[in-house]
Amino acid sequence: MTPKTGFIARTLQTNGIVALLVLIFGSFYFGFYSTLSVFTGIIWGMVNLYFLALLIRSSLRPEGADMATALILILIKFPLLYFSAYLMITSGFFNPLLLLTGFTTTRFLYTDYGRRYGFNGDRKGWSPGRGEFQRAPQSYYFHQSAFCSPL
Repeated sequence: MTPKTGFIARTLQTNGIVALLVLIFGSFYFGFYSTLSVFTGIIWGMVNLYFLALLIRSSLRPEGADMATALILILIKFPLLYFSAYLMITSGFFNPLLLLTGFTTTRFLYTDYGRRYGFNGDRKGWSPGRGEFQRAPQSYYFHQSAFCSPL
């Protein structure tokens, strides 16, 4: 059972690449244990996103929710995954701040990826040199009637 949504699959692939780059280059610059904290946080975020996608796909279906699968995923995701996050944060092995940085990396990447490329991956609304980086007309920023009323 895998999430068949292309957006989630692309986000997980991007997170995997980022996690490996963080592990390789971060160990040289920040030390192995600090980088391992961020890497573990990224992997935990990927597992969380994976189970969340499975839970949503089994719960929100046109033919009705698959209650058995949704219940199993709820029993796996919430107690086990979040208890493991609690143990990682409270253990002395991982730096809690760097671990939380890894947790939020996944959210940052899928939010940025979805904003840039659209949830279907068609780059809808993104055009280099126009659109995103083009300055809006002056009337968009400053409406004269709002600030300059005639006396």
